[in-house]
Amino acid sequence: MNAEEFVRRVRECAPKINDLKELGYTDDSAKAEQKCFACDKISDDGALENPLLDLIKRYDCSSLEIGLISFSPECYDYLDIDQSAYIPVAVMESDPVVVDKISGKILILDHGNLNFVMSTLADSGEKFLDSLIRMAEIKLPHKGPFDKLSELEKTNNNDFILKYAQGCARIAGISLDANIYEILLGYESKPHETDSTGGLRKFWSRIRSRIRRFVRVRPKAPIKIGGE
Repeated sequence: MNAEEFVRRVRECAPKINDLKELGYTDDSAKAEQKCFACDKISDDGALENPLLDLIKRYDCSSLEIGLISFSPECYDYLDIDQSAYIPVAVMESDPVVVDKISGKILILDHGNLNFVMSTLADSGEKFLDSLIRMAEIKLPHKGPFDKLSELEKTNNNDFILKYAQGCARIAGISLDANIYEILLGYESKPHETDSTGGLRKFWSRIRSRIRRFVRVRPKAPIKIGGE
């Protein structure tokens, strides 16, 4: 899909206020959460050939977060990424997400060693946008706060996430052998394992609302791509 279609479809994924309140959000936090699904246009320049680069060039994605992928430039601008090889576009938690200038693949670099490629996210920018929308559209079979779900409901949700992550990987054009989308969507291989405090591991509960707040600083000018 192109950037314009992505912006339209991600906005359609915005959760309803009442659904967020059922997950424990206040009125203000629920309204703020909805803003994460809006990518306002900030440039009337011509569209770039790569739809992912076009998205971050012509739209404000500073508050957008899908799964564990955050698009705020403040999250990666400070990193000393090799601009001759990569174009940074987002982060997965603290690890930069980049476009490989030669292959066009979307990669995750290790923030502690920017020469090390941790994983491939997608075969191309277009396929990455397709997989992001797929993630944003996830609807778990059992809704509600994590700690109020039964063990069976948690297991059913977790099994659903695993199959859903496999679908995302296929859309992204990557191997299922080391499926990064299981991590992005919060699949827990041992959902009932307890930590040292005796509490249930809640890593995969991060996707309760599918897209969550990160940084809300809007850029004053379009983001520069490569050597522009």
